[in-house]
Amino acid sequence: QEPILRPLRYTKAHNRLEASEDKVFTGSSRPAEESRLSLRVGGTLTKLLVSQGDKVTKGQTLAQVDASDLQLQVQDATSALAQARAQAKVAEAEFSRVRSLYESNAASRSQYDQARAQSEQARASRSAANNRVQLAKRQVSYATLKAPTDGVVTQVAVQVNENLSPGQVLMMLAAGDEIEVLANVAGTFVPRLTSGEAVRVRFKEFDKTSFAGVVREIGVAPRDRETTFPVVIALEEKDDKLRSGMSAEVAFSLKTDPAQLGVFVPSTAVAQDNQGSFV
Repeated sequence: QEPILRPLRYTKAHNRLEASEDKVFTGSSRPAEESRLSLRVGGTLTKLLVSQGDKVTKGQTLAQVDASDLQLQVQDATSALAQARAQAKVAEAEFSRVRSLYESNAASRSQYDQARAQSEQARASRSAANNRVQLAKRQVSYATLKAPTDGVVTQVAVQVNENLSPGQVLMMLAAGDEIEVLANVAGTFVPRLTSGEAVRVRFKEFDKTSFAGVVREIGVAPRDRETTFPVVIALEEKDDKLRSGMSAEVAFSLKTDPAQLGVFVPSTAVAQDNQGSFV
């Protein structure tokens, strides 16, 4: 009689013996050095002299707001300075006269002290008025936006006749020609990244070309309303065709926790008897 064959249930075991695994995350290119340019004073924008993509040189005028009110402040401060100078001149002359009388015993000590105090006060008022003139002139200079360095305008965020507030960003300026990549990495993989590790970057515009890069910065907080963390990649290779805003794919070789290496089976495949557990 043939033996009865019992049904056999089997499952597939998973080998996890590699010390690292490759993961690809998306991102985009951006200038490695980019500045947000703004004005220290507000007002109506009267001049916008550059557009996106324009190359600029250090000190070049980029934009200007209406400075008529600031010019009036300069005029008022200048008038006040002229008055303070006249008062200081009169006070100094009076002090000189009283000092001569005091030295010849024709004026009292109190008269001498009073004249000296008035002269010192007048000189202090003149100095303060001069400082107000300098401050007013400086405010006028703040109405003009100039390029802090050579670069390329990557974005213009305002239009002529727009009313601006102090500190509002007018445009973005990229300095130099270095391009980096900002990758969006899922939070579960961030602890396995290390600064300085090598990666490969591929751009959709370059189908068959990948670029060597290294991890420059690892974000410590997720991006706004997202679950991914920003990771900055510095490219070790340059290409004149690379531009800001290109879509990129970054390949990471993530290290695996040694405790997670081995052969894994589902828990349902593990049974127990009086001798212990078995599969």
